[in-house]
Amino acid sequence: MTLTQLLNTRYGVIIALAIAKGTPPWLGYRIGNWIAAFFGRRRRADLMKNLCLNQWVISGKKKNAYELDHAARTVLRSVARNYYDFYHNMDRPEEVLRLVKIPPEFEEALQKRIDSGQGTMIVMPHIGNFDLAGRALALRGYKFQVLTHPDAVGGYVLQNRLRTERGLEATPMNLESLQRAKHRLLDGGFVLTGMDRPMVNSNYPVTFFGHKALLPVTYIRMAMQTGVPVMVVACYRDTDGRYNLEAHEPIPMLTEGKLSDLIVCNAERVLAHAEQLIQRFPGQWAMFYPVWPQLWDEVPKWWERRKAVTTATG
Repeated sequence: MTLTQLLNTRYGVIIALAIAKGTPPWLGYRIGNWIAAFFGRRRRADLMKNLCLNQWVISGKKKNAYELDHAARTVLRSVARNYYDFYHNMDRPEEVLRLVKIPPEFEEALQKRIDSGQGTMIVMPHIGNFDLAGRALALRGYKFQVLTHPDAVGGYVLQNRLRTERGLEATPMNLESLQRAKHRLLDGGFVLTGMDRPMVNSNYPVTFFGHKALLPVTYIRMAMQTGVPVMVVACYRDTDGRYNLEAHEPIPMLTEGKLSDLIVCNAERVLAHAEQLIQRFPGQWAMFYPVWPQLWDEVPKWWERRKAVTTATG
């Protein structure tokens, strides 16, 4: 079982909760690093191969096998810390607000959207601590609907319940929740979802980091149908260990032209902002699924690591 599969089971979430709730930060971080190291040594596992593939592409195909191995382990340690910080502090409102820095310009950006009376589709790449950011915004009084992964089984159900109980309206993506999200947008509200997890059944290949990828475009279609802009938001971890919220300017959707071309064009305009964020924080990009599977054969392989180490050390 991979780390992704474990965390997405009910028992995996319960174990993560127990560790986070029952340990102080100095110990919880150490346990998280140990778990990350354990899975990081399983180089034949899909988890590590996927991380290496994704890290290789976002590096401009420049990293060698040794550097990819290090980059993948960095991501695992980052994810372990994210989970610990959320589960340990989710019922500590003051600590959540201390950990998540909400700059005045970020709040101004949201307030502008509220004052406009127009809804906003908010999308987030898998950088930093999505759940902790949502908890902090809910504590500040912001309300929004979160569209989560449609396969709401096992750990996903428990995760969504934990989010909802703490002020986040987390709804698995289905016909009912999408309809609700459209009404919210038309009423001037916020809808939030992810943007960079591959969707193998997508009919709209988009260019992402210079290569075609099958990524979700439902949020683009929804924004076009409701006439609202898309805003890219990130919650990355700063050098001081706290999390910083950042929002890009809302992107109005193009509406003149062939529908399929517009969907791809609008998606790529939004993804360009995600590329900038991911390039700034590659070690925090927690994408465990292969975004560019067509490039598998080109990625430096783990068994080349010894050769890469020799080259790197001279």
